[in-house]
Amino acid sequence: MGYLEEFQRQINNRDFSKFLQLWEEYCKSDSVDVEEFKSLLQNIKASDFAKQFGRLVESALPLWETIEAPEDSYAIFRSLIDLETTNSQELYDKVLSILKNRYGKDPQFNEKIRLLGLRSKDNFQGVIANCDLLVHMAKGKFVFHSGGWGTGEIVDISALQEQVTIEFENVAGRKHLLFTNCFKVLIPLPDDHFLVRRFADADKLEQEGKADPVGLIKLLLKDLGPKTAVEIKDELCDLVIPEKEWVKWWQTARAKVKKDTMVEAPATVRDCFRLRAQELLHEEQFLKSLQDKLIPILSY
Repeated sequence: MGYLEEFQRQINNRDFSKFLQLWEEYCKSDSVDVEEFKSLLQNIKASDFAKQFGRLVESALPLWETIEAPEDSYAIFRSLIDLETTNSQELYDKVLSILKNRYGKDPQFNEKIRLLGLRSKDNFQGVIANCDLLVHMAKGKFVFHSGGWGTGEIVDISALQEQVTIEFENVAGRKHLLFTNCFKVLIPLPDDHFLVRRFADADKLEQEGKADPVGLIKLLLKDLGPKTAVEIKDELCDLVIPEKEWVKWWQTARAKVKKDTMVEAPATVRDCFRLRAQELLHEEQFLKSLQDKLIPILSY
């Protein structure tokens, strides 16, 4: 059993003592699987352990420092700051240093620091994610509302009023949100994100999806994560692919996806389709399938 599965088991069992023992072991590693680390922090944030874990964030810094890729390092640190609760001087200094390095050339950088409340270290939980959102917000950019309003396009923004105006897919009319409220519910989306393309130009996405069904599913999995067949249908049927064409389209798409070397197809309908980190050739898939079948027999 890998670390991620074992951590999740302790979260499910609500056993923080065993979780802590496992965390101490994890932090002693000389290197880290970045994707595993990202997933672990996301799982913790969504769990009952989030507040307790907030006091342990600094114990992850030595492990974080082993990450060499700049974007991976930034993403992991942002997740740690989403969880931290100590508001220590060490973390505060690192936050300021990282934000200056990333956004310091912005002529409005000091004003953004003020809007983020970073002129003191009283409470800076989530401040890196908030800064990313603040920098992202501009007319014509897209965001996702975590409270159910769906994808939205920014149609106006006022730095003076500290307010943004957005049109969302799931609510009627334009909505005016103060920056402070934006930090609580909005997630920035890049222009090529699946949700943006579905919201901004579903007709074009439909054309592309019919011409290249595997490409559409891979885009969905890349941006939304692993999905079951039912969840894929929820995201595409009648929103991208017309409902009357869905059955035929999905039959073709599913057959092609199962042959794609970048997609891991599920063994059962309850399992998820997953986008692989790297290509798995058909020969390797065959050997893995054979091994999976032989191991139980040999063990018996």
